[in-house]
Amino acid sequence: MEPSNRVDLLEQMHRLIYKRIFSEWSHMSPLHLTMPQANLLKFLDSKAMHKTSDAADFMCISSGALTMLCDKLAEKGLIERNRDEADRRVIYLELSEEGKRVVQEIRMLKGRLIDRLMEGVTEDDLQALNRVYSCFAANLAKMQEQRPVWGGTPALQEMQ
Repeated sequence: MEPSNRVDLLEQMHRLIYKRIFSEWSHMSPLHLTMPQANLLKFLDSKAMHKTSDAADFMCISSGALTMLCDKLAEKGLIERNRDEADRRVIYLELSEEGKRVVQEIRMLKGRLIDRLMEGVTEDDLQALNRVYSCFAANLAKMQEQRPVWGGTPALQEMQ
């Protein structure tokens, strides 16, 4: 298969799977939570308090996008924000009691979603998928190691 066709196929399958997962989630979600909102709640359940910067890193979003996400969750009474007394610029996020309850429901529903998604997938299929993703991860790690420190693009490097 031509490299451009592989890229197109990979992107097409990625979009299709995520679009269908997000659609299925929207039909089963408690409190009409989006998938990113549910993922943030699950992340916050991993320990008592998290810095907003850590949450943004985990979610792979900007601090501004995280603020909007947190606004919605705070409006629903699922999270609380607390400023660090020593450094007022630092904000900690934690689950409210209702948020803790909702996380348990999210875990159950996501488990059901994954079970349905995995119907017909064999152990061999999972091992093959794991090998492919492991290869992707290793290749990406190599790419990051080889990236120039100054962050220029390859086209700019050639001009040097």
